[in-house]
Order: sequence, then structure tokens, then C-alpha cells
Amino acid sequence: MEFMKAKEIDDESTIATEYTDMESCPGVAPNKSPSSKVVGEDEAYLLKHKYAYGSIAFSAIQTFIVISLAAGCHVAPLDINPMLGPYPDALDRFGAKNAVMIVDQGQRWRLLTPILLHAGFFHLLCNLTVQLEVGSFFEREWGTPTWFLIYTTGSMGATLLSACVHPNTISVGSSGAAMSLLGAKCSEVLCKAREESMSVQDKLGREVRKQQIKGILCHLSLITLCSFVPLVDWSSHLGGFISGIFLGLLLFFIFDQTKIMARALRFFGIFLLVNVYLHNIAIPVWAFDGSTG
Repeated sequence: MEFMKAKEIDDESTIATEYTDMESCPGVAPNKSPSSKVVGEDEAYLLKHKYAYGSIAFSAIQTFIVISLAAGCHVAPLDINPMLGPYPDALDRFGAKNAVMIVDQGQRWRLLTPILLHAGFFHLLCNLTVQLEVGSFFEREWGTPTWFLIYTTGSMGATLLSACVHPNTISVGSSGAAMSLLGAKCSEVLCKAREESMSVQDKLGREVRKQQIKGILCHLSLITLCSFVPLVDWSSHLGGFISGIFLGLLLFFIFDQTKIMARALRFFGIFLLVNVYLHNIAIPVWAFDGSTG
């Protein structure tokens, strides 16, 4: 969840993975989970990576930062920060989303740094559950470069929309980035739905995506419900999800076997991405900049 507080102002090798337990691999058919056994293409759904390097690295960094802030800046009372973490001023000082600082002070790096910060240990636990359970499997499917592009770009889209909707608050958390991964997966399912190839891998991939849709709907429902909890930044969730959808249309359209449809999806994705960022995000930020000057 994205938490906010009011403020005054490649692995290049292809790896085949066999499944035996669903809980270990979200979105895969029941009673199937990854084992370390390398098997043939006709037996398993092929993944690009054996391990989710990016998800693990980001999770480790985020955990280290939460522990460091709690130790160095002290844990705030629960009536100030119910997430068992530092004071809001400490989060702001270390890079929380702050629209005034982004616009007036030109601190554009704050568009990205909120994903490294969390309001506290409870907040971190909620986000790491989604990031390591769902996001890590997506990374193994897509490859770390694609995952990293969606994760970071989606997080910036989440921060931008949050800055426009809630300019007088600060917020931190990686849930906007996690939502962008879910949005990109929805686009991938759409783009690959028209595949006509009937190879073993295509059939396995189609079955995996059917199961993933169920998991995505479940996670979206939970995150949507949490978005209405006080102090949770729903606009960041929405911004991340929308950004992920558009990024997915741009990245996964090539899997469509129909050239006309592929070009249409590419054009549609570019058009929506440019339209949303310019007309719904960039222009409001510029207008806010002029009003505060």
C-alpha cells in the first residue's frame, strides 16, 4: 500500500521450470510449484530467469532503508505513524513524494525515490508480500530488463498522479510500482490473446495466463479495498496501474501474430501514454508550478 501523511505546505539462458505447488508460484495452475529441476520444453513452461534478481534486490534495499531509518531517526508513536516507522519529517527528508519540492525546487528524483521508502514495518510487509509473491514471478517470465522498466517507469507514473491529486501530502511506498506490474500483465494477456501458434509453449503459456488473471483480480480487489483506508494514497495505486497498462501495450504488442493488430496496439499504447502524461499529469503540474510562483 502507498502510505501518505499530511504535510503543511539477464540472465541470458532460458530456464525450464516444473511446477508442483501453486503457493510458490502465484498465477500458475493449482498443485504446481517451481522446483530446481531443469526439464525439457515439452514438460514445462519456460522462464527467462531462474531467480528474480530485481525483485530480491529492491526488497533487500527497501528493508535495509526501513531498518536504518527506524534505528537512526527513531520510531514515531503509533498515534503519529501507525505503521511502526519513523516520523513523517524523516521520510520527507530522505525522498518521499512532495509535490512542492518536485515542482518548486526541481527535485525530480523524488518521482522515483518513494518506492525505496516505506512508512514502517507493517507497510513494508504488505508491499513485499505482493512484490515477492507476484512481481518476482513476472520478472522471471519477462526478464529483469523488462521488469525493471515497468517497475521504475510505473512508479514514476504513480508518483506523478499522486502529486497532482494530493499536492499537499507526502507519500512513500512501492505499491504504485507493484500496481504497474499488474497493469502490464493485463496488457500482456490482451496482446497474447490473439496468438494463433499452437506450440507446446504457447499452450502452456495460455494456461498460465488464465490462472494469472484470477490472481491479478484477487490482488486488485484487495488493493482497491485497502485504497480507501485512511492515510493510504489511492491515487498512487491508480497511477501505477494505468501506467502499467500503457507500458504493457507498448512492450508486449509484438507477441500478436497479426501485423495490423500489432501496429494498432502499438499506436494505441503510444497515443494513450502521451495523452495521459501530457494532458492529465504534465499540464496540471505545470499549472501548479505557475500558481505557486
